[in-house]
Amino acid sequence: MTKVAICLPHQDMVQSGTSFDLIAMSAYWVARHGYESYCLLNVAGTLIPSQRAQLAQAALDQGCDWLLWVDSDMRFPKESLDRLMSHKQPIVACNYTTRRPPLKTTAFKELGGEPVTVDSMKATGLEEVAGCGMGLMLTSAEVFRKTPKPWFALMYSTVNDAYHGEDLFFTARAAEQGFKTMIDHDLSREIGHTGQLTYRHEFIG
Repeated sequence: MTKVAICLPHQDMVQSGTSFDLIAMSAYWVARHGYESYCLLNVAGTLIPSQRAQLAQAALDQGCDWLLWVDSDMRFPKESLDRLMSHKQPIVACNYTTRRPPLKTTAFKELGGEPVTVDSMKATGLEEVAGCGMGLMLTSAEVFRKTPKPWFALMYSTVNDAYHGEDLFFTARAAEQGFKTMIDHDLSREIGHTGQLTYRHEFIG
């Protein structure tokens, strides 16, 4: 039996919308595949590379075959896990927007110089990318078994004097072992990234 771990790193809170979507997706998956095929893991904290590493190790220790990464501020359909699993790709993720303007996507065609983002609005199917955010990403446990630690860390680029997150570090490390990162463009258009907005009088009308 295939076993999937839902890996949820978070700080103090999980967005209410994310919680509702997580419940709906969990019920949908368990109804179709059985309770023993599923486990929910979470680690609270502020050091995201450490949280992700702990979650990955816990999933491996529990004999999970797949890990679905869900950030605490994501919105997604209940069929998301089934749809990502159907691709049978070792790393397949959704391309979502940043939470603050100017909005950009979090999947990148290349990372060597100035990052070039991927547009999912008009694309369809799967596309290989150089790296992407892990807000909603499915990974095979085999990726972690074959990729040497550290799996997660922050990166610094001397090209544009910028830091890159632990998610791009992970996809780069996995690529060194031959694992491609794929984007599901169709599911990407159905998910959301919850942010904060302070409403002001000038927004009226």
